Amino acid sequence: MRRRAFLPGRGALLLDPTGGLQAGCVLAPPEGDAGTGMVATNSVGVRTGNVSAGTSIFGMFVLEKELKKVYPEIDLVATPDGDAVAMVHANNCTSDINAYVNLFGEFASAIEADLTKNQLYETLFRAALEGDADCGGLLSYGYLSGEFITDCREGRPLFVRGTDSRMNLANFMRMHLYSALATLRIGMDILEKEEVKIDTIYGHGGYFKTEGVGQQFLAAALRAPVSVMQTAGEGGAWGAAILAAYRLRKNRMKPCSPSSQTKSSNIVKAAHRRHRRKMWKASENSWKPMRRDCRSSGKQPAV
Repeated sequence: MRRRAFLPGRGALLLDPTGGLQAGCVLAPPEGDAGTGMVATNSVGVRTGNVSAGTSIFGMFVLEKELKKVYPEIDLVATPDGDAVAMVHANNCTSDINAYVNLFGEFASAIEADLTKNQLYETLFRAALEGDADCGGLLSYGYLSGEFITDCREGRPLFVRGTDSRMNLANFMRMHLYSALATLRIGMDILEKEEVKIDTIYGHGGYFKTEGVGQQFLAAALRAPVSVMQTAGEGGAWGAAILAAYRLRKNRMKPCSPSSQTKSSNIVKAAHRRHRRKMWKASENSWKPMRRDCRSSGKQPAV
């Protein structure tokens, strides 16, 4: 295990200028949300899947067999064990929801209501459970950025209602929670045509922080049961922590102090310098007779 797998002092200060984060902790392997999402939910077996929903959203589903054709909307990746995974990714998910939560938060502050962000989200998310099945005729496109699956090249967040729409808080929030999943659903339609079978789906990410709410909406959107772990709200960060713990235990090493990191780093650098000098001398010796051959024959050596 390389010492660079530990957080150095300057890195700790970069992440936390207050000095509360200590140097020497183990760093996870450099995986993106897709890899850490599979680890966080243990969705690495055939016919398992996970959906990470936050600022963006993606679903990853481990396949029994290859897809029949290529789809631009579906990315093919793999589990750590090499099984094929169909990935549906959308750039937009909760960003528009966050914008409206912030708006409600400003109103709460204006009337001097002491509400935390968590209280705001929980209150608004739970209100969505009381909305009408058709969201009162309200419509939202929460595209703050472009969306490849729907061929939308630039962000155009849009909220529309008719003159006879039933606009209230419950319908408003229900509309936004469903809208956040709409693009994912389009990709899922393709997998359904391919007859992809999934036995277990896990949800994780900020969308699921309010217990039971995001889980119900995703299950309805996917038309499949969805499980949510206690660590669901942590998203890929939990998977990164598991990977770091695995790396630590696998190598049977303990986090080292910053001073020992510096010392070990200097030792490694010195060893690299010695190795380079040896390699240079070896290359010099190997080239000397070749140069002599070139001079004597007047020809370049064959490659």
